[in-house]
Amino acid sequence: NIEDYLLTSISAYRDWDNKSIVDFDRGPTNPLALSFPSIPRTEQDQVSQEIRVQSPVSDWGSYILGAYYFEQDIDTSSSTATSLIIPAARIASTHVEARNASIFGEVNVNISQQWQLILGGRYSYDELKYRTQAVGSDGILFPPPGRSRNSLDETDFSPKVVVQWDFNEQAMAYASYVSGYKGPAFDTSLVADGSVVKPETSDAWELGLKSRWLDDRLLLNIAAFYAEYDDFQAETSLDNNPDDLLPGSPVLVNAGEVSTKGVEIEFIAQPADSWTISGGFAYTDGTIEDYEEGN
Repeated sequence: NIEDYLLTSISAYRDWDNKSIVDFDRGPTNPLALSFPSIPRTEQDQVSQEIRVQSPVSDWGSYILGAYYFEQDIDTSSSTATSLIIPAARIASTHVEARNASIFGEVNVNISQQWQLILGGRYSYDELKYRTQAVGSDGILFPPPGRSRNSLDETDFSPKVVVQWDFNEQAMAYASYVSGYKGPAFDTSLVADGSVVKPETSDAWELGLKSRWLDDRLLLNIAAFYAEYDDFQAETSLDNNPDDLLPGSPVLVNAGEVSTKGVEIEFIAQPADSWTISGGFAYTDGTIEDYEEGN
């Protein structure tokens, strides 16, 4: 605390090293006659730092300001061999670098004793680059060899608006609009040829009630929501040669437009000092509005 201001710093570091073999058919046999001269490996280094400054609460309201930084490096490597028809081996490696920086803030303004306006926003910058290469192919199990690389950067501003009505000491109602952002990506597989996956964005609206009843022995919250997602990021299957017997390869794509709406109700009741009953109800209706490449 600095003169009633709250300064918060959150630092994180992660170093992850994983070696594993995936049993693709999950069966007791090895129908594709696969072997691994070296175990597939993934190495990840990740660093993040967040700093926030929160003001003291005053008659007019309060605010919070902050900044965030994130960086990540990932290296994967694998060596796979088969003797199903003709002996063949495939060696592949991928390197990915991701950087994200953002600034954000939120201000709570007391319009009156009962009405409050909350305004917020986040400005984000993403930088992404990768390179991948693979050698070795049998023309059956292993796709053609090759290499691919690309880089991109993206910016976004996501606003937030909330109106809150405290109509008595036990209950408040609110209406909110929040814009969401999920950064861009690459599908680093050679099958996808490093295709760019655009950022996923969302617009969400919500109406809600938070209340306490019966001398605070019953807490009841109700919310109704609706959200739209553009350029929804999802995994699909790509099969460049549907005439062969091999399954398609999983690739990351922008699937299209998705919407979801619903209602949520939750309660906590205390019928006696030694008894607590809690529960909830949720109804969600999700719809794929547009999927141009779907079938």
